[in-house]
Amino acid sequence: MSLDNVPAIYCGTYAKYNNGSIFGKWFNLDEFADKQDFIDACLKLHNDEEDPELMFQDWEGMPDDLCSESFVDPKVWDYIAACEEYDQGAVDAYLNNFGEWDKAAFEDRYCGSGYREFVDYAEEMFDECYYDCPDYLRGYIDMERFARDLGMDYVFDDG
Repeated sequence: MSLDNVPAIYCGTYAKYNNGSIFGKWFNLDEFADKQDFIDACLKLHNDEEDPELMFQDWEGMPDDLCSESFVDPKVWDYIAACEEYDQGAVDAYLNNFGEWDKAAFEDRYCGSGYREFVDYAEEMFDECYYDCPDYLRGYIDMERFARDLGMDYVFDDG
């Protein structure tokens, strides 16, 4: 699993909160098959209330738009599956730039990670595409400019 930071939610209830208690529990979402499995665990935790109104008081390890105080998007489990298959940072960068998860588009668009600056990627791409460029000509190539022009067709997000 490549989850650097496992998606987790702290679940309490509105009734407890309104009565001055923040009693609840952190749940690691990778331990649940789907949203209903997670909700069932939350309801079991708060079975001391007749009809608990769940309150998600905090969350981490996932994009903020997948959770709110009163809602958990079922897409969280798609996100977890994507992070298990690919690098979590790459999945986060894709979602930040393109919004919705699309596995085929991700595979088509993702070019790698670990670059300090876009020019590092541009140099690597130049070497792969123009491997037969003689060394004596390489000194005449303006990599900063090549990277700038190449960057018009790419998104570089945090390495």
